[in-house]
Amino acid sequence: MKKYVKLGSKAEVFHDPYSDLLVNKNHVVLLTGRALSSLKVKKALNTGHLVRSSEDEFEEFISTKTPVDTNLSDTTSLKKALDSKEAENRELREKLALLETGDDDEGDFEGMNKTELIEYYQENYEVDDDELTRFKKLKRKEMVNELLKSE
Repeated sequence: MKKYVKLGSKAEVFHDPYSDLLVNKNHVVLLTGRALSSLKVKKALNTGHLVRSSEDEFEEFISTKTPVDTNLSDTTSLKKALDSKEAENRELREKLALLETGDDDEGDFEGMNKTELIEYYQENYEVDDDELTRFKKLKRKEMVNELLKSE
């Protein structure tokens, strides 16, 4: 389940150095990799500095931006493109996040510990107490595999 965020009504900008997440005014951003497990992002969501957004808003935001060449296949080229004026196109950020994680099959769950995985599971899936207890007994890698299967 993809998560999108934008700035809250009183916020001007948000930056999290841990996940390298930058959200500017009137931007909608897809949370990927470390941003999903970042405590600063979680706090910003809880305090209203960041608010959840929809996939429709994200698509609308993307469609209003100037198209750029997303056929770049290495992180250096993508970082150069991101540093340019076209950096506002979030499709590049998604592709860069995927490239930086490499062959790691954990994807968005990289960097999340067992407690964070359990919280994610509870927040994003409707599960009863028995299912939650079963999930808590799994090893971290098994938790990630199960979440990847259900995504």
